[in-house]
Amino acid sequence: MRNQNSKLCQKEADVLIIGAGPAGTTAAILLAREGLNVILVDRFNFPREKTCGDGLIADAFRALSRLGLKEHVLAHALEIDKLRIYSANGSYVSVNGKFASIPRILFDDILRKTAVEAGATFISPFTLIEALEMDGVVHGARFMHSQNYSGMEMNAKFTLLA
Repeated sequence: MRNQNSKLCQKEADVLIIGAGPAGTTAAILLAREGLNVILVDRFNFPREKTCGDGLIADAFRALSRLGLKEHVLAHALEIDKLRIYSANGSYVSVNGKFASIPRILFDDILRKTAVEAGATFISPFTLIEALEMDGVVHGARFMHSQNYSGMEMNAKFTLLA
């Protein structure tokens, strides 16, 4: 629900991406590089702390290579060649391979900055209120600013919840 005193800011995009974690920013990078008008919205200002996901595995290396970011990310990461996975009872299994650890606060911000450099517009801190629908088709979303409670409505040809 919108604050009665707030102004509603309306925007339009080819693609609206809600969530600026790795999935959302990767989509924003690839779509913006293709020339689409991309708006990336997150409920937090960046850089922001995130308690999970400091580890990168082989799939992440391949994705970062495709984005042209592998060397940049690894320059900020600790590379390791063995990983231990522990169970609740304290037993563990060791896995050999290529792994890396990078704080999420840094990793997410590298991806976000790359999305912006590719042409995406980043907007924060806005919390998703509801999807905009017409005839059963989502065509955007309505948001509320997390600090001043002003509203924002985004219309888009495609909306991705990441």
